Amino acid sequence: DDDARTAAARQSALQSARALEMADVLKEQVLLHQKWFTRKQVYIAVLAILLGLSIFTFQYPSRKVNELVNISAAFNLAGRRRYLVRSCAFLSRELILDDGATRMNKPEIVSALQYFLDELIESDNAVRLGGSRGVTTG
Repeated sequence: DDDARTAAARQSALQSARALEMADVLKEQVLLHQKWFTRKQVYIAVLAILLGLSIFTFQYPSRKVNELVNISAAFNLAGRRRYLVRSCAFLSRELILDDGATRMNKPEIVSALQYFLDELIESDNAVRLGGSRGVTTG
């Protein structure tokens, strides 16, 4: 009876060793035939890249907040400068030619031209240097 048990135990051990060997062979074959994009190393590398990109997309704009805050005021003042330059050119032309296109007399034209020039200088300094008219940095 003991011989039968030991023979059965040996046979069971032999079968489990064959099963382990077969499992190892199957695992090796599966890894050999596994596609590159389903491997663990690829997933880890892709996750690392995604983490890096996520951190970058969060950190990079935070360094540009001052520029982003000023962008609307700077665009507004750029359009205003264009208007003021055209107004100064028109009033200067009217002051030189004195043909009555504006229906203003000379003191009114000089006063309006001085106002537009002051506005132009202030707007230009705000866009270039910042500190006024809603622009914090130039």
